Amino acid sequence: MAGLYDVWVDKKTGKEIRSYTIITTTPNELVGKYHERLPVILKKEDEAVWLNPDMTEPEQLLPLLKPYAAEDMEEWQVGDAARNPRNDYPELIKPVEE
Repeated sequence: MAGLYDVWVDKKTGKEIRSYTIITTTPNELVGKYHERLPVILKKEDEAVWLNPDMTEPEQLLPLLKPYAAEDMEEWQVGDAARNPRNDYPELIKPVEE
């Protein structure tokens, strides 16, 4: 996924702050059925461009910030336990019978 991070010092406290964000875009047809945003998913061949510290101009990176192709994704129904953020175990993403 495309994301940004920064490390800075809070002038009031002197504490080092590490901040992170995931960049989102409009959803493709698949994800749009469920949500109005989609994290930018980079193609493998675009990862080096995104991580290149010499790429500093927005025009160089903006073409990467597009919806991921719906045909390259899959969907399946999961159980209700996946709705609770306190739940965090691999079985949450296993398909359930409809």
